[in-house]
Amino acid sequence: MAIIKEEGNEKVVGLGQYFVDETNYSAEVSFATSDHYKNNGICSMLLAHLTYLAQNNGILSFTATVLSENQSMLHVLKKAGFTHKYTDHGHIGLEKVF
Repeated sequence: MAIIKEEGNEKVVGLGQYFVDETNYSAEVSFATSDHYKNNGICSMLLAHLTYLAQNNGILSFTATVLSENQSMLHVLKKAGFTHKYTDHGHIGLEKVF
């Protein structure tokens, strides 16, 4: 979770999570960021933290499915080392093996 202080209050501006597939020790990652805080590196920081947690918990890889028009998220994932696995009906599947 990415939290900032704004006018004396804490505000959640981003969320990142992963769901484990125990059959192959991989996990699907997903993110959400407040519109006012997009393109500020929040997802990159969340991804780095999730990667650290996943590796310490025995996860061997991450996968992600992204809408093809979401160029910002595709950039974040590719910059982090994800590779393209498939394109299907406007969705792009990516994977990063640790």
